Amino acid sequence: MSYLYHYDLPRFFVAVHKLDVNKSIKPFTLLHNNIVFWYITQNEEPQLYFIAVYDNINRIGEKKLAPKLLDAVNFFVRCLNVKHDTKGRYMLLQDYSMLIPGFQILELPQGMFMATSHMGMAICENEDTMFEFAKEKLGYNDVLLAEGTINVIVSGKEILQARPSS
Repeated sequence: MSYLYHYDLPRFFVAVHKLDVNKSIKPFTLLHNNIVFWYITQNEEPQLYFIAVYDNINRIGEKKLAPKLLDAVNFFVRCLNVKHDTKGRYMLLQDYSMLIPGFQILELPQGMFMATSHMGMAICENEDTMFEFAKEKLGYNDVLLAEGTINVIVSGKEILQARPSS
């Protein structure tokens, strides 16, 4: 885990977490602003990360915080590239639907699901508990969740593909 502090206005403190999708991941819930991204190494090896805001010091809103979190992703990727003397890049997840911008779902290889939005994220044991989280904790209703695209991890050089929700 790494930590970043944005000392210019707006000030905030974040933690950068790496998730190894090939290992067992325990379900968890995190009700903080966050951004999930793939770091793609120069050798095309994907690594899943998320940045979670643990202290929004100036209490700025989502519209001002979102671009700053993207700046944090850029900064972290540049640091990884310097550390490993490489030229990696990053990739964001595809949104679930145009009706819920910033809400993404990722199906993990173990059959688990990650749901993430600016309001929080969770790794759930199955699709049903993931949609329960989206309704109960994130406040999305059945109409918003009726149709969308789920990001799916596939093998080989291709990291993600999208499939319709069931």
